[in-house]
Amino acid sequence: MQHPVPANPRQRGAPRRCLATLAVVAAVLAAGCGNATQRLSVSPTPSSTDLLAGITVTPAEVQAAANRDNAITVDLLQQVELANPDGNFVDSAYSLATVLSMLQLGARGDTQAQIAAVLHSTGVTSKQQAAAWRELDRTLLNTATADGISLDTANAVWLQSGLPVNAAFLDTLVKYFAAPSSQVDFQNNAQGAADRINQWVSAATQGMIPNVVTAQAIQGSELVLADATYFDATWKDQFQATLTYQGPFFRPGNSQVSTAMMYREPSTLAIYSGVGVTAVQLPYVGGNYVADVIMPTSQPLTDFVAGLNPGDLTSIEDHLTPTDAVSLTLPKFDISSQLSLIPMLTALGMPDAFGGAADFSGIDGRGGLYIDLATQSARIQVDEVGTTAAAATVMAIASSLPFASVNLVINHPFLFLIRDLASGAILFTAQVTDPTAGTSGPSTSPSPSPSPSYSPASS
Repeated sequence: MQHPVPANPRQRGAPRRCLATLAVVAAVLAAGCGNATQRLSVSPTPSSTDLLAGITVTPAEVQAAANRDNAITVDLLQQVELANPDGNFVDSAYSLATVLSMLQLGARGDTQAQIAAVLHSTGVTSKQQAAAWRELDRTLLNTATADGISLDTANAVWLQSGLPVNAAFLDTLVKYFAAPSSQVDFQNNAQGAADRINQWVSAATQGMIPNVVTAQAIQGSELVLADATYFDATWKDQFQATLTYQGPFFRPGNSQVSTAMMYREPSTLAIYSGVGVTAVQLPYVGGNYVADVIMPTSQPLTDFVAGLNPGDLTSIEDHLTPTDAVSLTLPKFDISSQLSLIPMLTALGMPDAFGGAADFSGIDGRGGLYIDLATQSARIQVDEVGTTAAAATVMAIASSLPFASVNLVINHPFLFLIRDLASGAILFTAQVTDPTAGTSGPSTSPSPSPSPSYSPASS
């Protein structure tokens, strides 16, 4: 689903949203052998062939896909944190896993097995993974629509003109990932190809991500796969802008910075105060999507992330308990990141895909293709949301039992996770170490992978 790009989403009179997050991942395949300018004059023609024909997906398999998404979330979080210790960043493992699920359909041998390992889907065929991911995506979209939340996912494929491609591969991407293909000339008009890709990304993300690739980065490519994921929701109970104030936030090393702190007066919120960690859950409108804010209290966020596993997140989420009279202070923030994914994916166990050992023969039937570029751009904005209307209504509520109020102040580095309550699937993850530092993150200039003549170890 695509929308027109607003001229200024924050102008008076325009809808104001508490959260708009998105991510884009592009995987570029380049020919690893032969003369790149010599190609067959065969154009890919979609057929009725369906790689996933006859595959059914059970609810348990959809839940298993959501669990794999959360495992990838922790893996990517740790890799990005290693590349950018103590810094702000935002990523979407969900978007990355979507591209890998598409790409895996064209992978063979060890390359396919390594992608499966990164997806935590070893023992699950690439077709089963793709089918389950399609159903998970459909479930998440239906839930968002029912709640009045804007969750848009879009996929696309761009091919070098004349590249022979397995029609069943393209047909399956169209049918199960809604990923149409179009032909461009990466060889002789890389700028035109980059413009088309960036325009598509900008439209799919409502202008949040205006550019994701450069002409230089895709020069000589054979095929580009892309996913764009856009999330836009309002809090179920919004913060009042009139209560926002300048307050201290303690960065890594305990240095202070003054930032805009939103304040919510006492209300019922699900919170967790365990050994070494404090967490609060903030529901979005409709109640099926939430933001989990997790703040370590006994160790630096870097150490907390390094030791994190999916079970830890599940445990925190399971122990969130509705609590009365919770006042909450949370900083506003706006963070952008551009991530070079090749080093991270290599470290996670799929080095073959980026060099001469790659086997993507399921895409073109010939082999010699490898991933030359893998990058993700993401942005997240969190604020009070919208126009504030004031009304005074007084109700006197008495209780025979006294209760203590809880004052929860998020003023140290924290994690911010957006997830679906039913499946637990995490869509976006942000690390906030300084809410006053806007655009930041590792690898602002993603580098292409080495020539396939070099071993992955030299990358």
